[in-house]
Amino acid sequence: MTDKTDFSRIVFEHNGALGDMLAAWPAALTLFHTFCHVPCFFRTRPGHAPFFAALGAAACPPRMGQALDALYGADRWPPDLAETLVIRPGLFRRPDVPDDPRFLFLPGVVPGRLEPPHALYRESLAARGIPWRDDWLAVFRDRFGGRTPLATLGRDRAIAAHPFRGAIRTIGAIGPVTPVGTVGPVGPVGTVGPVGTEKSGPLAVLLFPGAGHVKKTWPMAHFQRVASMLAKTGLEPVFVLGPAEVERGVDVGPWPRLAPGNLMDLMAAMRHARAVLGADCGPMHLAGLLGIPGVSVFGPTSPRQWGPLGMAVVTADMPCSPCVQVTSGHFATHCPVPPPCLTGVGVEQAFAALDRVMELG
Repeated sequence: MTDKTDFSRIVFEHNGALGDMLAAWPAALTLFHTFCHVPCFFRTRPGHAPFFAALGAAACPPRMGQALDALYGADRWPPDLAETLVIRPGLFRRPDVPDDPRFLFLPGVVPGRLEPPHALYRESLAARGIPWRDDWLAVFRDRFGGRTPLATLGRDRAIAAHPFRGAIRTIGAIGPVTPVGTVGPVGPVGTVGPVGTEKSGPLAVLLFPGAGHVKKTWPMAHFQRVASMLAKTGLEPVFVLGPAEVERGVDVGPWPRLAPGNLMDLMAAMRHARAVLGADCGPMHLAGLLGIPGVSVFGPTSPRQWGPLGMAVVTADMPCSPCVQVTSGHFATHCPVPPPCLTGVGVEQAFAALDRVMELG
């Protein structure tokens, strides 16, 4: 069903989490490019829509969405999708849809294999004669930009461009917000903290304490100790909270915090950050695609399979890790929260790795 005469439109469907969506994005680029002679549509979470709209695809219209809903659990292909190629990246299992050549399932996880999802998507497309877009990362950065080095702007322009100056706000129950500039005395851009302590380039280091599963989170106390160590060097630690952390009222202590309203706001903050630190979570994948230096703390999952692009990785190097390929549902039921493979990653270990990537970045 990938012959160009077999269908009159395609729809790329992905309703997964941020990291999974970003892993599938190169496949969407490849498919929209290959089948540019027909109308291309997407169906995804509202917050993810800009990533596919940037490729020239259109949001799935209501009638097509209804037909897609009818597809799942049906015993035959819906008439409204008669000339539609439906592409669905997923993890382990093919969805319960009719066995039809108009449905193309791309498995992102194969039991016993630790290749990252985008490599498996590439393999699936190659098996169907669809050439992969090797320039996908350059296209992503062309569409969504990369880090802006503030040190090259000059003092006045850099201060005006700094996204954290007056931009950190209170959302929900996270409590009062300390302005970033109060972490330490702030002098001209490139000089922060006590006299004689010089830091060139962006000053903020973004810390992501959340993750898609509680057993992938690094202890908050560890994050706060890293924040203290960063502040002592004259950098500005900023905790970034997603909707789940805001809803739970996550307490980051005295440190500045940012709750972006959407992923475009999050990317704007990332582009001006010195570096990022987080666990195995979607924002770290986004930062990696934008070229932001950073350190990911891994425990139950495999860095080879899920490591963010270009990020340094720290682990506790335990023999039982990784213990899971997909972190949905229950796993490692005998382990506490957070598990030893994460609590065993020391603060000094993570800070040293972060210091190295900031020097290199």
